[in-house]
Amino acid sequence: MSNNNENNTTTVDFSKLRDFIKENNEYNKTIKKKKKKIVVFFINIITIVSLIAGGIGIKLLLDYKEDQEETKKLQQELADKKETIISMVEQDIQKEIDEIPVVDPKITELFDSLLKDNNDAVAWLKLNNTDIDTPIVQSDNNEYYLNHNFNKKYNEIGWTFADYRNNFPDLSTNTIIYGHTYRNSTLAFSSLKKVLNKSWYDNEENQIIYLTTTEKELKFKIFSIYTVKNTNDYLKTNMNKEEFNVFIANALERSVKNFNTEVKYGDKILTLSTCYNTSNYRLVVHAKLVEDDYE
Repeated sequence: MSNNNENNTTTVDFSKLRDFIKENNEYNKTIKKKKKKIVVFFINIITIVSLIAGGIGIKLLLDYKEDQEETKKLQQELADKKETIISMVEQDIQKEIDEIPVVDPKITELFDSLLKDNNDAVAWLKLNNTDIDTPIVQSDNNEYYLNHNFNKKYNEIGWTFADYRNNFPDLSTNTIIYGHTYRNSTLAFSSLKKVLNKSWYDNEENQIIYLTTTEKELKFKIFSIYTVKNTNDYLKTNMNKEEFNVFIANALERSVKNFNTEVKYGDKILTLSTCYNTSNYRLVVHAKLVEDDYE
């Protein structure tokens, strides 16, 4: 019996199984290598993109800081130039003037100097107890000075500028001046946010805005300060009586304080406008002309 069983036993051939397992292992290794290469490829791509983005980000940050420093230096140079010119004119006691000049010599000297640097200069704006003491420029559009400085050099800080629709030196019904606002900065209109402080707007000395054009020194008295969601309803330069009355009613209703200042049709208005916290909101100051050629 034992011999018959041994003769009937089938010998199993494991060679094909070993070959299959070997081939399968080799295939898996190939797949893993391909997957690894793909993963490594994408990691490299992500790394490269991150490095480029990081480099761009660093460059933009450095450029922004450079723009800030350049603008700060330029603002100071212009302010110093103004003071020097005024001082020189006032101290020129040897200068004999036979008759009263049409334009104050201080204004003439100041704008002669400014216009040599930039023929877009139209005025000089000063607001007490803020850092706003700067020349105002005007282009043929409201975009150019959003990213160009007083020297017409590309600069993200921009410059304070008048609406292109306004008339100088004769003023429009509503003369509008714009400027950027930056956090932790005194550049452009960044310090205008001080007007929202009760201690600031309750001080009558601060309620006067000084605007010097190429012909006159002008005084404006603030009658409205407010913040508002982005709107164009206060950005009209010339208005008929009905439009003017609506404009004034809106300004008085929005104001953080009742300044008890009467404003009537025919008055010349000065408007300062800048962003407030985000680009969706505006900080606005309205003032009316109260005096020409102030002392």
